[in-house]
Amino acid sequence: QSLFTLVGMALLLGLSAAVIGTGSRRGLPGTVPDVVEGRQFVLRGEDGKVRGAWGFGEDGALRLVMQHGADARSVKLQVLPDGSAGLTFADSTGNPRMVLGFLPDATGSLVFADASGRTRSAYGINPNGSVSLVFADRDGRTRTGLGVDQRDGSMLILDGAMAGTMDGPGDAAADDTSR
Repeated sequence: QSLFTLVGMALLLGLSAAVIGTGSRRGLPGTVPDVVEGRQFVLRGEDGKVRGAWGFGEDGALRLVMQHGADARSVKLQVLPDGSAGLTFADSTGNPRMVLGFLPDATGSLVFADASGRTRSAYGINPNGSVSLVFADRDGRTRTGLGVDQRDGSMLILDGAMAGTMDGPGDAAADDTSR
């Protein structure tokens, strides 16, 4: 009888160890942990390719990246160590095509790029209230821009040269067509 007791105890001890070991790695059946911790989480598709990641880059930036499985299309949300935040949409070749950025000084920008990754238009707003909208040609040179400064004066740039300015609403110079 003592042999059966010894074998029974060993079996019970082995099963207990297996349940504890499995539960510590995967959670006990029917439970969900309140906190999951780590420095990086990687999501893989059924084919084993990385489709997403959430973690810290070598530069200290916190990033959440979601990727298309067949090519380099992606969406990236990141917060840099200096507090800057950005949202980037990349095309099938991996070139950033749209970027929404917010700097620590509260400057915001929305930038659109062409297929080669060259900036073609940008909208920006500064903490002082000034705004700008700029369009560039295929070579990236500014061709047209429109802006309103913090005093509500406006400017217009055509083909890279200043076309005119106004000091504010109701400015007499703005009504003068002789200049």
